[in-house]
Amino acid sequence: LIVQARENSSRLPNKMTNPFAGSSLIEKTIEKVKNSDFPFENFYLSIGNQKKLIDIAQKHNVKKYLRSDRSIQDDSSVQEIFEWHDKLNYIYYILLSATCPLVKTSTINDFISSFINSNSNGSFSVFEKKHFVYDINHKMLNNYLGSEKELASFDTKKIEPMYEAAACLYAGKMKDIGNNIIYGTFKTQDDPSFFIMDELESFDVDYQWQFEVGEKLYNQFFSK
Repeated sequence: LIVQARENSSRLPNKMTNPFAGSSLIEKTIEKVKNSDFPFENFYLSIGNQKKLIDIAQKHNVKKYLRSDRSIQDDSSVQEIFEWHDKLNYIYYILLSATCPLVKTSTINDFISSFINSNSNGSFSVFEKKHFVYDINHKMLNNYLGSEKELASFDTKKIEPMYEAAACLYAGKMKDIGNNIIYGTFKTQDDPSFFIMDELESFDVDYQWQFEVGEKLYNQFFSK
């Protein structure tokens, strides 16, 4: 299980280590992994040679994979971003995003269990959306399962659900990354398998306003 982190995020610098609900995004994530069913000795922080992140890894006794400068700066190649794919001695990997502060430990457990018990080489977290979705030519992209009368009322209860990437939990095979495949090909069913999670838990922090809203939501839902 790997959490990628860096301090030089272009949209929100130092978001991993800035104060968040009494600690930081990265430390909240570490604590959830500690409390999960996953064997902690197989957990890595994939980080750059940055003091704050190294200190956090040492504080929590987490194994660290030190990324090269090229890995941190090159967002165009999956082999560079996930350069550990041919350096860590595992067949499968699970990625957990530290920018999703509302994900629950129980959801991490469910994702791992779902992946282990599937026949897929990869898994991809999504959340369900029941909306009317159209292309630029006004053609509806998802099917309606009710009558024409119900369709005219825009009744969403009978609309075929769509799935949006949750940007939270992923899994795949190490060797597939070397072939420019992460999680799956997305060309056939169960390649990768979809893990449906709660939309609120998938709240992702990229910008300052999301950092502030995420902290308020975290304090509301996790303070107990």
